[in-house]
Amino acid sequence: MPVKDIASDLEVLKNTAVSVAADGQETGESVDMADFGEGGMVVADVTSYTDGAHALTVQESADDGDSDPWTDVPAEKLIINGTNIASNETSEGDALVKVGFFATKRYIRPAVDSSDVTTGAEIALSVIRKGEILPVAVEVPVP
Repeated sequence: MPVKDIASDLEVLKNTAVSVAADGQETGESVDMADFGEGGMVVADVTSYTDGAHALTVQESADDGDSDPWTDVPAEKLIINGTNIASNETSEGDALVKVGFFATKRYIRPAVDSSDVTTGAEIALSVIRKGEILPVAVEVPVP
């Protein structure tokens, strides 16, 4: 079996925690995808769920929303493994939902669209990105 190092290919970014208590959209922090054109993945860790329908999406912008507004990444650029966060499995607060993407613009951010919310959910969002230039992280040995 070949031995491969994926730690040097990927960078995991703790993005933000969102508290969804009403219908609408909550967004995570923007992530600069420069030098990470290999794509990435957004992960939603549902830490607590009571009600509502919540869907994970990925948005993109050429300039971090300054003059190019945030829009959803086109469906053909997504690798979806279930985006819906509302189910019996999440009622215990132990679900992970992920969406892979190939960004066509420089900046991305995760977003959660919610409806039918009374008390909602607590969701931690993370972004994992794959670098074009490797390794993405270099550890310096301590003497």
